[in-house]
Amino acid sequence: MGVISKAMRLLSWVLVLLLLGVTLDVSLNDGALTRKYLPRSVLDEFEGLRDRVASRAEDYLITESFERYLNDPHELSVLRNISVALKGEDAVSSAWNVLTWEDEHLSYDRNRTEPMFIPPSEFISRGRGICGDYALLTAGLLLVMNYSPVYVLSIEFNDSDVGHLTAAVSVNGRYLVADQHPPLMDFGAYYRHWALYVEDPAHISRATVYVLSWRGGRIVMERYSELERRDFLAQDYNMTEEDLSYLSDTLLTSFKERYRLSPDPLLPKIAEEGVSERYRWASLWRGVFPGYADYYLPVTREKMAGYILDQIETQGEFSERLGEAGAFWLDLSREGADLILTVYLAG
Repeated sequence: MGVISKAMRLLSWVLVLLLLGVTLDVSLNDGALTRKYLPRSVLDEFEGLRDRVASRAEDYLITESFERYLNDPHELSVLRNISVALKGEDAVSSAWNVLTWEDEHLSYDRNRTEPMFIPPSEFISRGRGICGDYALLTAGLLLVMNYSPVYVLSIEFNDSDVGHLTAAVSVNGRYLVADQHPPLMDFGAYYRHWALYVEDPAHISRATVYVLSWRGGRIVMERYSELERRDFLAQDYNMTEEDLSYLSDTLLTSFKERYRLSPDPLLPKIAEEGVSERYRWASLWRGVFPGYADYYLPVTREKMAGYILDQIETQGEFSERLGEAGAFWLDLSREGADLILTVYLAG
């Protein structure tokens, strides 16, 4: 038994050293020596082993960091204090509130690559972090609101060596990704968000899903499943004309309640003709919201309407006119994946 154990240990060390040598050769010498002296079948085995070792190392780094920080009493206290004002009536509204808060209070640190995670309290104090910090904070806030389980995706791209981490929730059997800024997105929209709507487009190739849940008074994180590109595209809601009408009605109601203005369906005609006995002036504002027809989900309609109104409030000239107006009308249309909102004001 002792001889066998020694032999196994020796063989293990040989394999480790060989794997290390292959890895260094590939990293520093483009694998020239490895290809010269090792058969193709052996190379394939070692590449597979190297990938499995790297995957397990990433698993450990992610799960250990999440469990360490999210079970720390100080970090939990910080998260609970913030979560009080952010908890909504359900997981969707709460996750959206978290993203809105992060969008307003935090920014991405493009000068940092390491460490992969910092404690949530430090992230909040700095006001700057990377994707791992956002995923940790978002998941932690949702967990202390007692939404469990919460998910974290470790994403790989076809056209980049740099991966990405994000949080997600599951609603009615579908994942909704909560990634740093509103809106929440289903998998299909999230895939296209990366491929079409970001500054540096990238194409998701696969993702590892981790699940976080409360267990025995502690937060536990485990590797849950693997996703391929087709899995992202399989969960893909398509906005209908009925959805467009519902969102238009929601925007109209929300605008009326938020600004205490009277809706007037004649304003488009008045703004076009430029004359009216009822108003001294009439004007319009038109905004394009790229990808919003793609991002739309029935479960997020109320939140999306509020988010659109939040954004048009930042338009300087429009905000000035808004303060002088007594009546309004809205027209919402769609061009491909974009939503176009025209706001008519009169006073």
